[in-house]
This record gives sequence, C-alpha cells and structure tokens, in this order.
Amino acid sequence: MKKDLTNRWNVSELLLSLSVLFVLLFFTYGIFGYAPYIGFRFNPPDGKILAVYIQGKNEPTLKEGDVLVRVGANSLDDYHADNRLAFFKGVKPGDTINVVVNRNGTELAIPWVIPGFNQLEFNIRFFNIWWLAYIFWAVGFAAQLLLRPKNSTLRRLFIAAFT
Repeated sequence: MKKDLTNRWNVSELLLSLSVLFVLLFFTYGIFGYAPYIGFRFNPPDGKILAVYIQGKNEPTLKEGDVLVRVGANSLDDYHADNRLAFFKGVKPGDTINVVVNRNGTELAIPWVIPGFNQLEFNIRFFNIWWLAYIFWAVGFAAQLLLRPKNSTLRRLFIAAFT
C-alpha cells in the first residue's frame, strides 16, 4: 500500500513539471503569435525608440533615438501609471496609429502603419533569451526523473528547488 502512495506522488510530481512546461509554451506563443509586430522596438521606461525594423512610407517617419510621447490616445505617463495599459493592444496589420514623438526637442505626429509580421522583427524575437527557460526546465525535469531522493520530504524539497 505504501508503494501506491509513492507512485501517486510520482504522478503528481510529473504533472507539476508538465504544468510548468505548459506555462512556458503559453508564454512562447505570446512572444511569437500574440504580441503584435509593430515595426519598431522601444525602451518602456523612457520611451526611447531603440530600433526601427520597417521604414514608414510617409514623411516624417520614426527614427532611432526618437522618444515616444503619445501612442494613439495614451501618453507615456499613462503607460507608466497603469501597468495594465498596452500601447498596441488589438492592432492589426495595416492599421494606422498616430504616434507622437519628441525628436531633438520638437514634437512630431507620425501616422504609423502597423506592418504586421516581418522577418527582421521575428529574428530579433527568435534569437533572444526565451529558450533559456526551456533549458532550465529540461535540466530540472531530468533531475526530477533521474536524481529522485527516496525520502518523501527530501524529494519534495528537491522538486521545489528545481521546478
């Protein structure tokens, strides 16, 4: 009977690790499939545009070093005040958003067309550190399977440390 209890714990421990894998897959989908490809990257704390992947067809267009002042109806101060606010929530490729930037002390209103998926922005997202979480998960899962202590208390502590 004690053996059944141990097997039941093994199954629940495996389910815990698999649930962590599910969360990792969910966040990976968010990075690649849900987050909009807006054509540029900005630094959220100060609003500085770090890279422009697609050049706008209209002049003026966004340039590296510009500082975001307002995106659509939301200002950068609103963005900092409300953690739930997203500048580009619900935008679709081809939508035009009015982006106000500060360039060398002058505010410019730029109609920015959301380009949608583009290879350069995808490459920036793909060759990033998101995959490190999978390496840590795999090492923890292998440790859970291969280095399992016999004592149930030590086993729980071991799994808590590696999951």
